[in-house]
Amino acid sequence: MPQNGELIHEQTERKMQPFYWILTFECLSLLLLLALCLATLPVIVAFIYQGWVYLLLPALLGLWLIRISWRLLGKYVWENNHLSRYALYRHHVDYLQYDKKRRDFVQDSVPLQQIERALVGGYYALYH
Repeated sequence: MPQNGELIHEQTERKMQPFYWILTFECLSLLLLLALCLATLPVIVAFIYQGWVYLLLPALLGLWLIRISWRLLGKYVWENNHLSRYALYRHHVDYLQYDKKRRDFVQDSVPLQQIERALVGGYYALYH
């Protein structure tokens, strides 16, 4: 963000707390390990004992779980590294705002003379 003028206040979205970040990675790692076992073990058993095709159903479930957990992990990493920022200067407001669903951002500056009204809301505590 360009810093022309005197900075009055700056706010950045908070990163996920380390405890929850570690817990998320542990849970997703266990899910990936379980999904990998579900995907590979029935295939190995089906090749050893030919004709047990119904064992391939857990393998499909395992592949589905791998896909879901990998996407979820990528989403969490992206959201934790792309945080919106807002800066209030004497004559303008700069912001960098990320859209989490589209994985896109908007960066702009708004002069204070253009702002007609401001709404203030309570701040809620995340992860509590």
